[in-house]
Amino acid sequence: MTVPSYAHGRADLPLLGETIGENLRRVAERHGDTTALVDLALGRRATYAELQERSVRFAGALLARGIAPGDRVGVWAANRYEWIVLQFAAARIGAILVALNPTYQAAELAYTLRHSGTALLFHSARYRNTDCAAVVAAIAGECPQLRESLAFEDVWEEFEAADAVAVGDIERRVDVDDPVAIQYTSGTTGRPKARP
Repeated sequence: MTVPSYAHGRADLPLLGETIGENLRRVAERHGDTTALVDLALGRRATYAELQERSVRFAGALLARGIAPGDRVGVWAANRYEWIVLQFAAARIGAILVALNPTYQAAELAYTLRHSGTALLFHSARYRNTDCAAVVAAIAGECPQLRESLAFEDVWEEFEAADAVAVGDIERRVDVDDPVAIQYTSGTTGRPKARP
């Protein structure tokens, strides 16, 4: 059995004992009309209230696609509006977000998907000169746990319209000590390495 350990330097403020979903809900209740997210490249903005609502809907869509607590959900894209919503949505239901460098070549992507056990992958349709869907299709056979890959541009409206009813029961079971992300290094001295 693993026992969590908390340590931090000298500070007047204590660590927060709440999940990411609880934190976003609390901030949205206090500052709902305040801008929380700006994506200049896509021309999108969201207030805390909108981010709260969209992350719940997106969490419902993840559940509808069979994602369960502990499942790995990958994101292979540069920073963008949907990336942030996905991060909050995954945390709400206890899924673990796997952040993948958008510059990965096919071999690096296949390795990290296998290594992390990613079940569902979100990606941009294109990144620079890369057709991301074509790369994923080419390596999918090497990644036995990968059940589905989706381009943000193809599914965003579907996910935003999803039914969020089932999220509450799952979210209440998420613990503050549950892992929420796996971050990979660039792999400049070998294969990418992960830290939860």
